[in-house]
Amino acid sequence: TRSPDPITIMGPAYTRTRPVSKMSRMIHSVDMELVKPQVEYSFIVSNDRDVPFRPLVNPEKPFGMVPLEQWQPQTVVISRKIRKNIPSTEPDFSMRQYPNYYATEIESLCYSEEQLTPPSLEEMGEFGLGRTLNPHQQLVELEPSSKSNNCRSDANPPKTDASPLTMNGCVYIDTLPQLQRLSQKLNAGSIREVAVDLEAHSHRSFAGFTCLLQIAIRPPTTRTPPPSTATTTVPTTHDTDTIDNCHEFLVDTLTLRTSINTHLSPLFANPQIVKVMHGADSDIQWLQRDFGICVVNLFDTGRAARLLKLTGGAGLAHLLSAYAGVEVDKRHQLSDWRMRPLGEEMRVYARSDVHYLLDVYDKLRYDVKQEEACSKVE
Repeated sequence: TRSPDPITIMGPAYTRTRPVSKMSRMIHSVDMELVKPQVEYSFIVSNDRDVPFRPLVNPEKPFGMVPLEQWQPQTVVISRKIRKNIPSTEPDFSMRQYPNYYATEIESLCYSEEQLTPPSLEEMGEFGLGRTLNPHQQLVELEPSSKSNNCRSDANPPKTDASPLTMNGCVYIDTLPQLQRLSQKLNAGSIREVAVDLEAHSHRSFAGFTCLLQIAIRPPTTRTPPPSTATTTVPTTHDTDTIDNCHEFLVDTLTLRTSINTHLSPLFANPQIVKVMHGADSDIQWLQRDFGICVVNLFDTGRAARLLKLTGGAGLAHLLSAYAGVEVDKRHQLSDWRMRPLGEEMRVYARSDVHYLLDVYDKLRYDVKQEEACSKVE
């Protein structure tokens, strides 16, 4: 909807008025109150198109197969062709750019048998290995577009009420000691999967920047009575000891931007750890652009959902409704993630993007495997 009240733009020298949306008016008011995070950067951001973009790199290149010394810019020919088989009057041109410095490692990746073998229904149990699913709250039916449900892990039990997700059991990371402790925890050797998501800001920014990084790992597997979706209650303080007791983390990438590569790139480069993300196309670009982080061994739940051709679509909100019985509040999808401190609602929203993802990942792997088996039978 458009506001009937016009606003003045372009300054006093040239005045023009136009109606603006409520969203634009809200963002404009927020912009006037926030200091640009770029002002605090300890480095100069270059938007020069004539110089090849050189992403940050970890000089140690953890889990690398090719020495970093061999990483050099390459000449790439950019075609002016507008559309297939329709030539352009403009000539092609060449430019220098750096390739992905983990390209060899990504192309040489061999998936482990453990990763290719999903847990059984008995192993997952009714609530998933991470105890985050609530099948009795299932809000939508899971039906492939043309397959039978006989080969699927889902059911449609009666709905019940679920406790709302809170920040209990989740740590907000915004200091270097916390980030160092988190890095130690994530690279301890016992972790096989991590759920990852990012929140970014691009309004009135040349390229945009990442504001928050969400990470979730599996809690110890138990077969105790089902917990609420809020999980166990753990104090959310800034004490680094809390990190050892929790399994979900929100990393302030504005405050810790220059330290992210050093402490988290080993996690993302480790081929033995599956990085579970949903609709990761933009996230992969943001990680490389802002932190020089390359992802080796990725499972995209969005692509898995599209492979299953679910009638409700492949969006994360649909998967959470279908598998976890959760109706996600999307009010903060377009919120200004530069704001500090982040409000409780925004933190909980950010946490919800990874809280259920590993259990959904297990269900998707199982259903993809069953779909493949059913296809062979047919």
